[in-house]
Amino acid sequence: MDEFHKKMLESTLAMYDEQERDPRFKTSDWYSKDIEGLPNFSIRKFVYSPDHINVSLFWPKYLCKDGMLKGKSFLEIGTGTGVVALFCALHGGPEKVVATDISSLAIENCKKNAEKYCLSENSAPSFSIRQGSLFEPIRK
Repeated sequence: MDEFHKKMLESTLAMYDEQERDPRFKTSDWYSKDIEGLPNFSIRKFVYSPDHINVSLFWPKYLCKDGMLKGKSFLEIGTGTGVVALFCALHGGPEKVVATDISSLAIENCKKNAEKYCLSENSAPSFSIRQGSLFEPIRK
């Protein structure tokens, strides 16, 4: 394994270790928090959390300003909790959003949040959640 991938793996494992000690997960595998533009956002244990990415809304806010996404399609690969895809769906005016992840726990987490904000394949915008590796789920 090259040095870059080794550091990425170590960082991810460190995050999961932090979650093991996180008191918010003491009695449940879930907790909720208010995130700007996403109130009562659900976070599942062992899913990459927006708490560990201090710039997680930087790009979505940028993409949502000035109508940049209006009427367009938006794809998020590696959605995790769904924070980026959901923020863009709710605040950017896209026609269609597709969120993908390889992890079944992440898919479960994103689905829970999408339901909370009344987003589905039949909503406006259309919001689709698919499981698979990289581009595999968008070929469906």
